[in-house]
Amino acid sequence: MAISLQEMFRMFSSYAFTCLFFPQIKLADKQAALEKIHWEMLTSNKKVEKLQEELDSVQTDISTFTLLLEGLAKTDTAKYTDDYDTKPYVFNHVPDI
Repeated sequence: MAISLQEMFRMFSSYAFTCLFFPQIKLADKQAALEKIHWEMLTSNKKVEKLQEELDSVQTDISTFTLLLEGLAKTDTAKYTDDYDTKPYVFNHVPDI
């Protein structure tokens, strides 16, 4: 049972195609996975930058509020009491019932 030259060529062509085609598919899959990882990295970096900006803003707000509270705590309230009566006014115009 002899195989014709044409049949041998067809078998070799099929084998060669298989040997070349499947590695190309694997390579394409790996490239797609790499591109996905690269995109996720860029997206994550943008999220980190945004969160860092928000953190900086909140820290500035906290610092400002802390300075305000410290300033209010240091204010000498004794100098403002001169404007007020130290004795309460007793209102006795209405008789007891």
